[in-house]
Amino acid sequence: MNWYAVKTLYRTFTDGFVENPDADYREDLDMLEERIVLLRADSFDDAIEQAEREAREYARVEQTNPYGQRICINYIEACDAYMLGESPAESVEVFSSTSLISRDTSDTEITDMRLGVVTDDDERFSKKFLSQEFEADDSDGEIVETIDADW
Repeated sequence: MNWYAVKTLYRTFTDGFVENPDADYREDLDMLEERIVLLRADSFDDAIEQAEREAREYARVEQTNPYGQRICINYIEACDAYMLGESPAESVEVFSSTSLISRDTSDTEITDMRLGVVTDDDERFSKKFLSQEFEADDSDGEIVETIDADW
């Protein structure tokens, strides 16, 4: 058996009536998530089959956002597998993907295409996809992420 890193893609959206929308609420936004999981498998096909089972299980999580809406995760049936050349450890490459680009493409354009463009509004607008169990108000009325110490 070999180690495989398998990337899976998800679209997260919300469903239901919006309770008390604020300036941070954006109906027109969905969230794209890439996950890479490590798996032991006999072949690429086996790794992809395991990853797809894991992806469907991951997408079953049910949560409610601070606006009272159900958070829905949809595995979009897209995955890419990479066989590791060695066992996982510090500094071991766990995923690699290549593509051809125009020589005229700038490094900034490449970064934006592959890693996304992060704006100051991303954190504000992502509140729509935050489970209400992780939301608490601090004294200034700003959202504070709370994490259970036993997590």
